[in-house]
Amino acid sequence: FTWPQGAGGGAGGGGAESGGPVYKLAKIGGPNLAVIDNPGSGPQFGADGLNIPLRGPRGQERTAKSKLGSYYARLPDGSRSLFAAGEDPRRAQLAWLKVYAADVRGVEWRLEGITWRSRVVE
Repeated sequence: FTWPQGAGGGAGGGGAESGGPVYKLAKIGGPNLAVIDNPGSGPQFGADGLNIPLRGPRGQERTAKSKLGSYYARLPDGSRSLFAAGEDPRRAQLAWLKVYAADVRGVEWRLEGITWRSRVVE
């Protein structure tokens, strides 16, 4: 989802709360690499759709990157970034970030090529 008119949620206004358009972008190129959850670097949507390097260099903890077109569709106007017009797609500053985590005890994950496979373990 993206709010091209600016931040949604509680910080900064704009977005869904202001009645601006909200877009859900399609995954393209098949299901692989839809979401990459790398504990060493943070969440990624596609290889480059949205990258939030949580362990980036000191002082850049709020920096995010976005490039659409390879793994996620572009915006309806052809824009190649999830961020508002005028934001640098390689150095946008996050106003806020919500993180959801799952309790995955009893599930084992293994990487097969570029696809994660899971199985229930006891």
